[in-house]
Amino acid sequence: MRRIIKAESFHPYKLQQLNKLYEDDPDQRLQMVTDRLIQNPNFVNHDVLFSDEANFFVNGEVNKQNCRYYSRENLHWMDPTKEHSCPKVEVWCGLRKSHVLGRVFFNETVTGEVYLKMLQNDLMPQLECIGEGNSLRFMQDGAPPHYATIVRNWLSGNFENWIGRRGTVEWAPRSPDLTPMYFYFWGHLKQIVYSTRIADIDHLRQQTII
Repeated sequence: MRRIIKAESFHPYKLQQLNKLYEDDPDQRLQMVTDRLIQNPNFVNHDVLFSDEANFFVNGEVNKQNCRYYSRENLHWMDPTKEHSCPKVEVWCGLRKSHVLGRVFFNETVTGEVYLKMLQNDLMPQLECIGEGNSLRFMQDGAPPHYATIVRNWLSGNFENWIGRRGTVEWAPRSPDLTPMYFYFWGHLKQIVYSTRIADIDHLRQQTII
C-alpha cells in the first residue's frame, strides 16, 4: 500500500476546522491579551466557570486528529456528519476546576429565553450545591442566545464579574481555542460517547450522561 501511494504521488491531508474572523476581531483579540493577560497576569488564576454548548449526532463524528485522506492534491473535503437532517442532541456543560456542571439537554431551539431558563433552573441550583456564590466568574461565548438583553441583565445581577460579549470582561470573539471546553472537554466527552456505536437518539442521550 505504501509503495502504491508513493508511486502515485499521493500525500496525506488532515481535516481542519477554521473560524472565520471578521474585520474587528483581530483588534478585539489583541485588546483582550493586552488589557487582561499582560496588564493582569493573575487573570487566568481567577476562579472561572467555563461554559459552552455542543451538538452530539447519532451518526457520530469524524475524529479529525486520527483521520487522514490521501490525494495528489488537497481536495478540501468537508465532514458530512453534521447534516441538519441527522438526529442530534444539544448539550450544555460547565467546567470549573474539578467540577463538571450540567449536562443539560435542550429539547427545543435555544433562544435567549430558553438559555436564561437553563441558567436559572439548572446552573444556579448546581452552584448552590457546590457552595459557590456570585464571586465566581462565569464565562460564555458570544452566541446570539447568550447576547440576549435578558440574559446579560440577569448575569450582571447574579455575578460580580462575568466574561462574554459585552460582559464585565470582554471575551475575545471567535476564540474557542482559548477555553478548555473546546481544547479538551468536548473531545474527551465525545470520545467516551462514541466509543459505542450509537443506535438512536435515546441511546445517544444515555451515552452522553455517563
